Amino acid sequence: MIRPSIDLLHFKVKHKQQKPRPFLRWIFIIFLVIVALWLVREILFFTPYLAERSKMFVEVNKQLNMCPEKAVVLEKKNYYQKIINNLLKIVTKNPTHEQAYILLGKAYWLRSRIEEEPVLRQNLINKGILFLRKGFAISPKFRFGEGHYILGELYYEKGKDWYFEALSEYRKAKRLGFYGKDMEKRIAYILLEKEEYGQAVKAWQTVLSSNKDPESYLFCGVAFYNTARTDLAEQYFNYAVEMYRENPEKWNPEFLALSWFWLGKMYHDKKIYDVAEKYYKKALQISPDNLEFLKKLSELYNEIHNIKAVKDIEIRIKSLSSSPLTEKRKR
Repeated sequence: MIRPSIDLLHFKVKHKQQKPRPFLRWIFIIFLVIVALWLVREILFFTPYLAERSKMFVEVNKQLNMCPEKAVVLEKKNYYQKIINNLLKIVTKNPTHEQAYILLGKAYWLRSRIEEEPVLRQNLINKGILFLRKGFAISPKFRFGEGHYILGELYYEKGKDWYFEALSEYRKAKRLGFYGKDMEKRIAYILLEKEEYGQAVKAWQTVLSSNKDPESYLFCGVAFYNTARTDLAEQYFNYAVEMYRENPEKWNPEFLALSWFWLGKMYHDKKIYDVAEKYYKKALQISPDNLEFLKKLSELYNEIHNIKAVKDIEIRIKSLSSSPLTEKRKR
């Protein structure tokens, strides 16, 4: 009788020790309630905050795209400058406003496109790059195809030393499904400049599939020429010539001159000097002061031992090299 009573008491004590303490349970419940209230507060706070940012982005982006086309240049400059000043006030008050930085980059880009003074234009380009990079750095997850396209345009305008960065940004824009005006052409031209001729051929053919013009035929021909496919190169140069002849008022004569020049260069390589000379002279009829054209013609005359012609061209090159207009073009 005593033994069962002891066992029962022992069981009750052990069971009591295993039961969780009520105050710990209440602490845990209170903690969950606090977390839930904090989350509700954050959601209620950030929803209008993010909505306001979104609304601002849409409105300002619309303003940037609606600059009056027929307005005089000064009026356009003032229009963009006003938007820039307003955005600068926003980022001063809120340095983490990534969308305002992106819009600032776009505003500086649009402003730089109508600036003729080289130093000021370069300054605007640099500011555009700075603000776009800052915007993407603040929020790496903020995927905006047009922003990467604009950054690519700014790097492209900055010069050949920045073509690698431009190409990288254009490709990011493409991955995000954004195709800006002339972007495919820019990519093709960069690949040609980087001497990646195989890729350049494909890129120029992509451009030609949707936009046929003498420039694209010319540079596709240059890409083929540099991959040693001279038969196709000649075909594309001739396409450029014929297209220009069909509508000379529409196209830039520079591309006709370059087409004649590359045809001349191709026959020069083959040592068919009379045909090469004919094409070089056709190029010079359009661009008589082009030093590259003159130097290649001088090389040709030197190879066929036409000393008088070489001397005449050297005098012409010397006078052009010392001309103030030529120096200005070099700068």
